[in-house]
Amino acid sequence: MVNFAEGSLSLALRPLVLERFANRNASAYPRLAPFVSFPPVWSDFGDVELHDDLDEVTIYFGTFTHVHVSCFDDQMTAEQQVAQIADRVLTYLDDTFADRLEFWKNRYGGGCMSLGGDPGWLGVRSATRRGMWSRQISATGCAVQSS
Repeated sequence: MVNFAEGSLSLALRPLVLERFANRNASAYPRLAPFVSFPPVWSDFGDVELHDDLDEVTIYFGTFTHVHVSCFDDQMTAEQQVAQIADRVLTYLDDTFADRLEFWKNRYGGGCMSLGGDPGWLGVRSATRRGMWSRQISATGCAVQSS
């Protein structure tokens, strides 16, 4: 496992995220967790937060779930690894804000998948809440007007 210099992930990502998503009312913080947060469009979603965990970035998707974004390719330099992590974080944020990801929550936890993906997995089928960044999705998978 690679441990980057403390704060190197947030130092590299913070300006990229703030520039790319300048229209998203992001808040930036001079700390590791969170180092950037985005307020929700759909209030039940919750804030999206980026946390620098020294060897990875954890993206918290409001009240639904979180993902760990890392790179353990020891053939890459630390700079290349940071660049790959940054690219993956930006892709997750692009997909989230463009409503290309569906998020779900059940009594055991939560998760996300590409919008229109196979909802056959038990976690999605037993979801008590489903939504995208901008709005709720009904239990049948249909979008519901945002509140």
